[in-house]
Amino acid sequence: MMENIKHYKVIVACLFITGIQSLKIILNSILGILTRKKVDAISKEWAQKLVKEIELDLKIEGLENVSYVKNQAYIFMSNHLSLYDIPIALSSFPGSIRMLAKKEMKNYPLLGQAMTSGEYLFIDRKNFKSALQDLKHAEEKMKNGIRVWIYPEGTRSADGKIKNFKKGGFHLAIQSKAIIIPVCILGSGDILPPHSYNLKTGQKVLIKVGHPIKAEDYSKDSVEQLKEKTESIIRNLHESSFN
Repeated sequence: MMENIKHYKVIVACLFITGIQSLKIILNSILGILTRKKVDAISKEWAQKLVKEIELDLKIEGLENVSYVKNQAYIFMSNHLSLYDIPIALSSFPGSIRMLAKKEMKNYPLLGQAMTSGEYLFIDRKNFKSALQDLKHAEEKMKNGIRVWIYPEGTRSADGKIKNFKKGGFHLAIQSKAIIIPVCILGSGDILPPHSYNLKTGQKVLIKVGHPIKAEDYSKDSVEQLKEKTESIIRNLHESSFN
């Protein structure tokens, strides 16, 4: 009984934190005083509070592989296990990082409006032509200093196994001559599994960062090779944790 009460308290607390942080962005936008630096700070604060709320034991390996050069486009690519991957990522990495989220998230109360105001990016996965325009918009944002986070599997994995990657993000990487930072997230599926509200506290999550990949070394004719290389690195990071 007490465990159930704690469970619901944590869920309510996480929703409350999300609502408050979303309102901060929305109100700053309405007042015309919203800056990218403010969005970065509010997003980081939101992520850190959510991580703390669930008493997460979070460790990162390979953070030295993340370094930014001015006027260089960057794309983080990782596996996807849980909605909690987003606060985990934002709490772990520096800079103006924005997730490429499914377009349906625009309609989420408060959160959708905050994401839109905060330069978060959306993609219409059901409409190919619209998705191309969304990727073009992401490219423009990268030219202006945004680092994009993409889940190339396209959806969350229900069994923890890494699904085959889709090509869209790799076309974007080649077009923008981005540096891809491969990331493997382990254990987040135990916090909040896909299609579930069974939020668990006190879990362990490990983030492993691989060596960066220069997309400029590839062309539109070799996008498959870039996809395979990135997927291979993330799979190796994943498998090495179980050996």
